[in-house]
Amino acid sequence: MARRLDAALELLDRQLIDSDGTLAGKVDDLELTDPGGNLEQPRVTAILSGPAALGGRLHTPVGRWLARVADRLLAPDHDQLSRVPFDQVEAVATDIRLRVAAGELGVGAGEARVRERLIGRIAGAAMRLSELLGAKVVDEHGHTVGKVHDVRLVQEGPQAGGVGPGLRVEGLLVGRRALGARFGFDRGSVRGPWLLKAVFGSLGHDGHYLPWGRIRSIRARQICITGTAGDLPRPEPLAEVAHHREPAEGSWRIRT
Repeated sequence: MARRLDAALELLDRQLIDSDGTLAGKVDDLELTDPGGNLEQPRVTAILSGPAALGGRLHTPVGRWLARVADRLLAPDHDQLSRVPFDQVEAVATDIRLRVAAGELGVGAGEARVRERLIGRIAGAAMRLSELLGAKVVDEHGHTVGKVHDVRLVQEGPQAGGVGPGLRVEGLLVGRRALGARFGFDRGSVRGPWLLKAVFGSLGHDGHYLPWGRIRSIRARQICITGTAGDLPRPEPLAEVAHHREPAEGSWRIRT
């Protein structure tokens, strides 16, 4: 059975824990393959960590300021953006478990540094998850559908050819109400404080699921689609069985 997860809700801001249980940073962004002119479904190729990755997620003057401050305050030899190939991920739970030890990652000052072949600089031709999150979605008539709140990933096969464990973008979660969606309260499978779920539930659900194949173009943080919002389905909740979660750990392992 294919495994699915929502990238922003279940991967971003999670701590990275190495094979010895040592903190090795956190997930600030994800590297995806460039869909190119044919708009092929992107694959997840790496975890990005560091001030430059975090600043790039904000898409605001504050984010650009953060990146500039990091550039000035950090020593020239300190890596502001680290890249961990996704085939080094062992399991996804409340944190991200890696297959390798901190020594292999060259841990320094409490976070992973780029020293070994397992971590490197981000490739220039890649797309970032943050380029999709918050992007405006427009239908074929020019009407605004909403903004991208999350990106749904699917793993349908084992690791192949060194490109990671087979996670690729299946579709986008789109809507106008952002706050509840960012915390996952628009998804029935998410548990949380009953009061918050009741409040966000009372506001109604305006979310849509946008299959990747409906995308016509992506440019300047605007995604144009075929059809209209009216013919987009509602997001389906991610059932526990779809994740193949281990009840004792609340995690699912990357299949290899």
